[in-house]
Amino acid sequence: MPHPLLPSAELPEGIAREIPLPGSAGDPQSLIVLRHQGQVRAYRNLCPHLRVPLNWQPEGFWNPERTALMCAMHKALFNPVSGECTHGPCFGRFLESVAIHEQNGIINLDA
Repeated sequence: MPHPLLPSAELPEGIAREIPLPGSAGDPQSLIVLRHQGQVRAYRNLCPHLRVPLNWQPEGFWNPERTALMCAMHKALFNPVSGECTHGPCFGRFLESVAIHEQNGIINLDA
């Protein structure tokens, strides 16, 4: 059964949001949910290098040019479409993709 994450209207093009991972009460895990090139995508908010959250604030995921997701710890850059690290100490590794879908104006986590 899908789990609603947020209304589609709260995720316009070019926005990446930190969303608590459902069922992780007491555990600081979260998701990066973004809309890029018209598609919604989600990744676990963990850098594959040091396993720390990427963001420096709730929506602080993009590099200054807004072309890549960036780890606040060491400035590694990740392709927003594939999650692949394209620059930094985890070059060639990937953010962990999370299955989501958008239906009836809601972005849902697939169960």
